Amino acid sequence: MTCYPESKRLCETLCISYMKQYGVPVKIARLAQTFGAGTPKDDTRVFAQFARSAINQNDILLRTDGSSRGNYCYLSETISGLLYIMLNGINGEVYNVANPSASCTILEMAEMVANDISGNIRVVIEDNNLLKSSIYAPKTGHRLIADKLKSLGWDPKIGIKEMYERLIEDWRETV
Repeated sequence: MTCYPESKRLCETLCISYMKQYGVPVKIARLAQTFGAGTPKDDTRVFAQFARSAINQNDILLRTDGSSRGNYCYLSETISGLLYIMLNGINGEVYNVANPSASCTILEMAEMVANDISGNIRVVIEDNNLLKSSIYAPKTGHRLIADKLKSLGWDPKIGIKEMYERLIEDWRETV
């Protein structure tokens, strides 16, 4: 286990404890990776690296096999999901803010950007000892299920391809 998910679980536990002890209203949101128009151009997350590759017409270089799964949600839909939770959610409940149709592996995302967004670049998997190294985060394979949030009336519509199209259009407009 890594400290990142453990710290998130600790914070959730503290919030629920505070709610029970002091009666403070608490609703917990677990966010998927969020991006879209408005994401800073210097973002270092993998989706941003892929977008820069598409814009600059550079091949996407993967230093892993790309099998880790990511869960994503468009920026404005994440904000609306948070508002749904605040206004309609039940205290003490946990809600996933994720678009189930925007769940994919890193390799699937890279191939989609190379083929559908750019059309002129390739995905290159670097084959060396780094692939066997432990310098990268452990592989993940879970899909976030957002049914509880959807039951409040929230319905994400923007898929991963459109997320990229909007992100890249925004980056090209902001010079």
